[in-house]
Amino acid sequence: MTQTYLHLHPDARNWATEDGDSRIARIRDSAVWIANSYSDQAIEVFQDIMQQPPGRRMLNVLLTAESGMGKTAILDHFARKYAHPFDQQSGVRRQPVVVALMPPNPCEYEFLDQVMIAAGAPLSPHRTSRATTLREMAMRVLETIGTRVLVVDEINSVLGGTARQQRLFLQLLRFLSNSLRIGFICAGTPEARQALMSDPQLRSRFLEVDLPAWSPNSELQQFLNRLVQTLPLREPSPIDSPVLRRFIIERSGGVTEHMCRAFRRAAVRAIQSGHECIDLETLMTPDVWRGSGRPVAPVLLRRSPLRTVETPSVQ
Repeated sequence: MTQTYLHLHPDARNWATEDGDSRIARIRDSAVWIANSYSDQAIEVFQDIMQQPPGRRMLNVLLTAESGMGKTAILDHFARKYAHPFDQQSGVRRQPVVVALMPPNPCEYEFLDQVMIAAGAPLSPHRTSRATTLREMAMRVLETIGTRVLVVDEINSVLGGTARQQRLFLQLLRFLSNSLRIGFICAGTPEARQALMSDPQLRSRFLEVDLPAWSPNSELQQFLNRLVQTLPLREPSPIDSPVLRRFIIERSGGVTEHMCRAFRRAAVRAIQSGHECIDLETLMTPDVWRGSGRPVAPVLLRRSPLRTVETPSVQ
């Protein structure tokens, strides 16, 4: 009789029919998007920013979370929702959402270079030496591809610059927002607040969305249930218990990346042992948490003084 593996996500059911080595390779190589209540709320706020009409004072978002909480995954998922194929007729691929990585050195030239790369228009080796010319090129590219939201990941890197560099970079963000009439989504660690709070004009245009560390509650259980459904194990995993949730939080510090890494290792161990499911005993194996131990207590993020505008309600 053919196994249907109804306890798995549809995408993982076919994987469960493969041999152990193939399934282990899939687990180690997988980059599966797993929605949760925090990511859903953040994306709804992003969509509000996307849909606002162009104006002189565009509303922006600062997404803050400790490292490992999944900020970049949320940004990439949001960008993919609005991805367009290349238009052969016009020779342009529209990009309503452009995701650029903040460079370690917060200078205008390096940032605009990252924007051009993210927009699919990297500079030629014969670069211009004039920042104003590069700015004009970047603005023209963003207008051509129909950008509505510019995402800046790792915005906390701006703190690595001098006070003058930080001031000039924030002025650049304000200039681009005013000139292009687009929204910004900036993401980084909580330290990123320091930079934006230093500019009164930017502070009044940003609302903040926090990704808090997980707690051992029903939201965590829903996330863990979805997580194990993506792992091609042939037996259902008995993970629905308060004891297991508390253990996961104790070991991971409530950090998404640590939990996901531990569950992937536990899945590999379950396949290798023939156990074919994840349970509390498997998760308590020391090797499962190698490199994912909790260095500090879970961080409870507070509402930031940066929030000067009401967050759009989530339907």
